[in-house]
Amino acid sequence: MKIYTIHDRVAKCYLPLFLARNDDEATRMWIVSLPEMFRLQDYSLYSIGTFDDEHGEISGFVKELVAHGDAVEVDSIRRAVQ
Repeated sequence: MKIYTIHDRVAKCYLPLFLARNDDEATRMWIVSLPEMFRLQDYSLYSIGTFDDEHGEISGFVKELVAHGDAVEVDSIRRAVQ
């Protein structure tokens, strides 16, 4: 599993961590969790490591940009999960 966080550029902070199997799943989780009125361009999704759920170990610790909010096709993601 990969570990993700979302950066809020307005609040200048990172939101609580969450786990997903891959970047596509994390992006979908991020988008469907936000109300439609949110300004997605204020947020960015980052992968920050991995969690081995068999051994209970966290590794990686390299922050990698997965997606900027203004580059995500929100409508297609929301339609796919409805």
